[in-house]
Amino acid sequence: VHLAETTCFLDAWIRYAEPGMSVADQDRYFAEMAQIAEALGANPIPRSRSGARQLFGAVRPQLRSDERTREVARIVLVQPAPSVLAEPLQVIAMQAAIDLLPAWARHMHGLHIPIIGRALVRAGTLGIARTLRWAFE
Repeated sequence: VHLAETTCFLDAWIRYAEPGMSVADQDRYFAEMAQIAEALGANPIPRSRSGARQLFGAVRPQLRSDERTREVARIVLVQPAPSVLAEPLQVIAMQAAIDLLPAWARHMHGLHIPIIGRALVRAGTLGIARTLRWAFE
């Protein structure tokens, strides 16, 4: 869980906020997140971007999609929005989360976004991200 969460959060930051983030800064992020993982008892813990890639490669053959994982995906991806106004934002956020998954993970879980849909999701999410950053400045 720590590996997936850390990697996806960083990938989202790179895609929607800082596309030119240096590898050194990415490695620093993993090192800082490792402290949290240690405190929570996670093991093994990647401490760099390359360490995360290696760990994914090592654990990937053990990963599976089954009824339990499909149920978790349904709970996360299909929960009702807190309001009618929030519904479009929630839909695009869930699509953006799916888009951030590696292709092999999307395929494993039967999650698909058509190529034209990916472009729309990325453009919409980038617009929302920029608006939120502007609103909180």
